[in-house]
Amino acid sequence: MQSILDPKWHHFIKVAKLGSLTQAAVALDVPQSMISRHISQLERECGVRLFNRTGRGVNLTEFGLQILPRIEALVEESEEVSDVIRTSGGIPIGEVRIGLLPSTVEPIAGPLYKLVHERYPRIKLQICEGSSAHLEELINEGRVDMALLLREADVSNLEETVLVQPKLMLVGRAQDPAVTQSTVELSSLQGLPLVLPSRPHPLRARLENSPSRTAFNSTVRWKQTRSGCNGKSSLPVAATQSPRVCLNTSTTHAFRSPVSSSRNSCAA
Repeated sequence: MQSILDPKWHHFIKVAKLGSLTQAAVALDVPQSMISRHISQLERECGVRLFNRTGRGVNLTEFGLQILPRIEALVEESEEVSDVIRTSGGIPIGEVRIGLLPSTVEPIAGPLYKLVHERYPRIKLQICEGSSAHLEELINEGRVDMALLLREADVSNLEETVLVQPKLMLVGRAQDPAVTQSTVELSSLQGLPLVLPSRPHPLRARLENSPSRTAFNSTVRWKQTRSGCNGKSSLPVAATQSPRVCLNTSTTHAFRSPVSSSRNSCAA
């Protein structure tokens, strides 16, 4: 169903938030020429400029700043009305965009597609794969509706819920003394060649900030450029808290998920 509000105003809001026609076009997945044309049409219809053009992008004029909150309120209300219309028959309909960590695509994507198809046949599921940092960026830009994320600290965001707190493990040769213990302290990794995820992976940040970071920094030999490798990454195990996998969701206009107990799924 088409938006009740003129789509050009959605483009106006995105440009205002990002301060760039190019970035708005990327976030909305449309040609930049369309964004530029729509903004020009709005300015002609309003009879006043909405943006000041600069060498580094655009910023709102005084009039643009004045109407932005009112347009945002109208967009929110129009989307709520659209949701009511879509679900008036009691059947959810629309597109839901989900971000998954590389290590979670194989075990989650297939069963999720099957479940959604069986329970919500009119929902179109779109899955995006990426690192936790990348998926969080997509969430903030409104390019995915929910995602699985890695969190190192306690989750304070009301829109996020901890799904699981997995254990970290030290992976090595079966007969290596380092892997025969039930618990491995970071300080005991001194001298061991380690395979670790590259920055800005949350695990890498935690290890570098740990009390045993001196031992850790002196033994890094290889770095991974992805957040996982089909769930089989070789990672050193710390003796303290493990990263939390959180579900994080942003507003989904086609299918709103309850935020009371679970949030966007953004896995790392």
